Amino acid sequence: MSPTIRSVVTEVLQGLGKSWRDLVLTDLACKVVAFAVLTPATVLVLRSLISGAEGRVIADVDIATFFLTTPIGVLTLVLGGALLVAITALEIACLMAIAVPASRGSALSVTGALAFGVARAVPVLRLTANMIVRLLAGLLPFLIAAGVTYWALLRDYDINFYLAVRPPAGLGAG
Repeated sequence: MSPTIRSVVTEVLQGLGKSWRDLVLTDLACKVVAFAVLTPATVLVLRSLISGAEGRVIADVDIATFFLTTPIGVLTLVLGGALLVAITALEIACLMAIAVPASRGSALSVTGALAFGVARAVPVLRLTANMIVRLLAGLLPFLIAAGVTYWALLRDYDINFYLAVRPPAGLGAG
């Protein structure tokens, strides 16, 4: 290891040693907030899914159909993923708010780090929204290709038929 890298690693470890309690408490606070936000959202999605079942048992196919073919399901999938990425990005921002000053010899409290995250929530959320949009735009051609392949070759039977019988259409799609 070069002397420059060694000194940076030493500096980081010293900062971590000084601020580990604040980092742990900030992480736990962010996890509690994430739990408080994601639990009601998950319950709403599950209630929506169950209400469409009309008294029958919900299978994996029903769940996949809900998320991939209904507008509310696709929107739920995209917004749920974006919310999860946004919460994680805000948590990382709060942890970095503690780590950077600690590496320079000063300290930031847990409440200061959480206030830092709240104050910068809009730019962080804007960044995560930009990331999600770019990710979906990059995935779109592949999703269209998968949809066309399914529509042209695989829509007649379920996956078990194609695995058991191995018809030419199933082999061509694979």
